[in-house]
Amino acid sequence: MEFVCQRKNRRYKLTLPASVSDRQQKNVVPCMIRDGSISGCKVISNKVSELPENVLIKIPNLDQLIEGCIKWRKQDSAGIEFKWGINSLDDRRDAPRQNVAITAVIMDHDLNKLTDCIICDASRTGCRITSDALSTLPDDLYIEIPGMSEPVQARIVSRKDNMAHLKFALEGGVHVLDDTRKE
Repeated sequence: MEFVCQRKNRRYKLTLPASVSDRQQKNVVPCMIRDGSISGCKVISNKVSELPENVLIKIPNLDQLIEGCIKWRKQDSAGIEFKWGINSLDDRRDAPRQNVAITAVIMDHDLNKLTDCIICDASRTGCRITSDALSTLPDDLYIEIPGMSEPVQARIVSRKDNMAHLKFALEGGVHVLDDTRKE
């Protein structure tokens, strides 16, 4: 069965191993993250019924845990909405950043590879990358992140030496989800 869903943020098809736990991290459930966005994700595990409403998500290569709330459950899956913290008044960023170390690929508008990079920190609205080839990159580009089904459109908002800050081109609108496929 296919259905149309109005979403604030675009969903990406993901395949990331992770773990979900209660806030005390006593009950840790291994899972796979699927259909993720900056506002939440779908987790697949045969133990989702063991999880409380408020959870912590641990993703490999991410130093910090992501806080979330289970919004729906099925037999072997659950929908989690992320709880991004309230920004400090001194922080000009749109969303809090998480320290990461993820190898990614920078591509042009035709999705041709331009260079590799390392994502050093990331949030739901952007990231900071390092690369020796930053001076040759256009301002508008795509970044291919492991585990995501397609590259994410971004814009370089600042760059210095081998470091740049990217803002993701966030899309809203109608997206078609196939809820019947087997995970």
